Amino acid sequence: MPFLTKLSITAIRGTNIYMLNKPLHYFSNQLSRLFVVPEGTKTDFASIPSFIKFWIDDDGGSIRDAAVVHDYLYSNKSNVMYSDIDRKSADGVIIEGMEDLNASYIKRRAVYYALRLFGSFAYKKDEV
Repeated sequence: MPFLTKLSITAIRGTNIYMLNKPLHYFSNQLSRLFVVPEGTKTDFASIPSFIKFWIDDDGGSIRDAAVVHDYLYSNKSNVMYSDIDRKSADGVIIEGMEDLNASYIKRRAVYYALRLFGSFAYKKDEV
């Protein structure tokens, strides 16, 4: 299984933000690369437009871990370790992660197209 560690998070009171209690390790077979999301990283999981959100369940088990890796890649694009991961590659990582978490094909496609259409807004921000 490409998720090598289990997701451990704590909610930040009064927000929709969560913080990792320990690192999350994910190996992308598609990119042949290990991604390590460090302890203390903040995430809002998948920021999906409201007209899709009710169906996607952005904090559900078939997307949550993958969304954390995706958030980290979006917010750390200037980090030299991940500077070669462009937006499209990061979007591919969440889809691959969702497949590893047994998300349905339709849900993966909906997330991918939502990211391709609306993800540029989040990608331009520096952090969650």
